[in-house]
Amino acid sequence: MDYMFRIYKKIIFIIIIICFFFNTHAIADEEHSLLNGSIGLEIGIWKPSSLDDNPTKPFKNIEGADPCFGLSLVSPAFQNWAVFVTLFQWKQQDVFEKTNIESINLRHISAGLKNYVLSNAPISPFVCFGMSCIWSQEKTFESDKKTSLDRAGYGFKAGAGIDFQLFSHSSISTEFEYHYARFNKTVGLTDNYNGPKFSLRWNYLF
Repeated sequence: MDYMFRIYKKIIFIIIIICFFFNTHAIADEEHSLLNGSIGLEIGIWKPSSLDDNPTKPFKNIEGADPCFGLSLVSPAFQNWAVFVTLFQWKQQDVFEKTNIESINLRHISAGLKNYVLSNAPISPFVCFGMSCIWSQEKTFESDKKTSLDRAGYGFKAGAGIDFQLFSHSSISTEFEYHYARFNKTVGLTDNYNGPKFSLRWNYLF
């Protein structure tokens, strides 16, 4: 848990520095809002329920799992609706003694719609939903070679969050989502990676 707090502190510090770097001279520029398009960087915790030994502790990661890191792209909104694309990677390692697997990487890409509850406000709740697919990559203890990417098929996600505009060209977001993610065969310890995800994101507004 202390490890997670240290990571979050470092990420928040980096976000603050980036915000000031991009926005020191932008505050007096043309007004931007959360309805502008954006590109974002995120850190989060994804907890597949079938692997979660601590379901009552949402900020305690799965054993052996790293925080997930990702990118997001959101289009300018039309009547409070925007199109988004997100990509993030999640890794779990050193917990698969029975399966001879050293680590597993899951690469997750989603596309869908985002709806802002408030228009042109510096703080706006939102909801989002979309389709998604996942690719897996496993590494065994016996070889440095990784297996071929194994497509998981299509799933979906649904979530809600809050956008906070910091400056003219930047905002931060907190988001809680539920991801449906199933494989046709076992990947690592399970074929069922359904579970919640919490993320913190910094966004640069176009």
